[in-house]
Amino acid sequence: MQILNVFFSSIAILLSLQGVVSAETFRVADDEWLWFSSNLEKTDRIIDPKSNNTIEHQDSKLGNFTYDKYFERNGEPPAHNFLQLLNKDVQSARIEGRDIVFLKTGFRLPLKTDLAPSGTDQALPFLMEAADTKMVLAVYPYYFFGCKDNDHSVELYSEDGSLIHQFDSLPTHAVKNNPELLISPERSGCCDSLKWNIRFYDLKKGKVSKYGCPEGACGDLLFRRLARDGPFLIGLELIGSLSGVGAFLQANIFIVNDDGISLASGKIIHTLRSSSINKRNIQAISPFSISKLSSLKPVKGSGSNMWRIQFEDEVTKIPLVINGNFKNTTPAVVFLIPKEADQKRIIKFDNQDIAAMPTIGICEPGSYTLSGEMLNLAKRINVQPDMINRIIY
Repeated sequence: MQILNVFFSSIAILLSLQGVVSAETFRVADDEWLWFSSNLEKTDRIIDPKSNNTIEHQDSKLGNFTYDKYFERNGEPPAHNFLQLLNKDVQSARIEGRDIVFLKTGFRLPLKTDLAPSGTDQALPFLMEAADTKMVLAVYPYYFFGCKDNDHSVELYSEDGSLIHQFDSLPTHAVKNNPELLISPERSGCCDSLKWNIRFYDLKKGKVSKYGCPEGACGDLLFRRLARDGPFLIGLELIGSLSGVGAFLQANIFIVNDDGISLASGKIIHTLRSSSINKRNIQAISPFSISKLSSLKPVKGSGSNMWRIQFEDEVTKIPLVINGNFKNTTPAVVFLIPKEADQKRIIKFDNQDIAAMPTIGICEPGSYTLSGEMLNLAKRINVQPDMINRIIY
C-alpha cells in the first residue's frame, strides 16, 4: 500500500517525533498518524541477550502464537503449557450441607450467604484447590438477570480453615513452577463483544493485577512465558474503525514478573485514514500488529527493565527497545460522526474548528465541548484513552 511507503522510509523520524498531541488541540488524522510511548525507542544496536532468560520457542516468531493466528493455522487456541487448571477434586476440604469441612482439623465453616451484590441471583458454591499449596478456594458464583456470564466472590483458606484472602473474580489456573501465583486468562464474548482479561493473583500478598481490553475494542492477544522461571509476555491489541474513513490499531505490550507486576511496558498507536481500511484489514496492514512481533530479548547488564523487541513482516524489520514502564499519558483516538451523513457544516471541538464530516482525530484524554450551528446546545463530551471513542453529534 502506497500510504505505508512514506512510513517505512521515515520510521526514525516518526519515532523521534513521538506523535505529540497538545491538550488544547484535536488533531485530525490525515492519511497516517503514529505514536509511541516515551520509553520506546528505535535501536540498530546488536543486543547481547541474557543466557538465562530467553524466550521459549525462540526459533519461531512470537507472533505465530497469538490467539487469532494460531487458531487460524491449527484450529485450536495456543496451549499455555506453563499453566495448569485448578483442581476441583479437592483433597483438603469438602462441602457438607451448608458447611465447608476442613479435613485436617475437622473445622466446619458455614457457607456464606452475603457475598453476592444485591439484585443478583446466586448459583451453587463450589471448592477448588491450588496445586502443591493445600490452600482451598471457596467460590460463590452469582449472576445478574439477563447476563450471559457469571461473576464470582472467592475466599482463599488455609488447609485448617483460616481465611487468608478474598477476591472478587475467579482464578482458573496455577503457574506450574510457582504454586503461589494463580492466573485467569479469560476470553469472553465474540466478534464485536470480544473481551480479554488476563488476571494474576499473588497469594502471598492477596493482590490481583489485571491486563485487558474493553469489550468491543479487542484485537489479537499474545500470552507467553519467558523461559521456565522467567517473566510473562502479554501483547494486546485495541482496534477501532469507521466505515469509509479509516481505522486505528493500538498495541500494548507488558512484561510481567512472578508477582503479576509489570517490569516493562510500552504502547504504540497507528492510525490510518483511508476509505478501504477497516477493523479486519488494519491488522494485515499495520507493521505493529501483535502477530508481527517476532522476538523479545532482555538487554544484558540493564537489570530487568530494558528489553529489545522486534516487529517483522515479509519486507520490514523494526527493532525497538522498551525501557521500563511507560509513564506518559496515552492519547485518545476519537471518531467524530454526524447524525446526518451529508452534514457539511463546521463544528467546534472546544475552540477549534472541525469540518462536519466523519473524522478520525487524536487528542489528550479529558472533557471537551462540542458546539456548532447544527447543535441546539453545546455538548460536553468525555474522551478516554485505551478505548474506542465514538462521538455522534
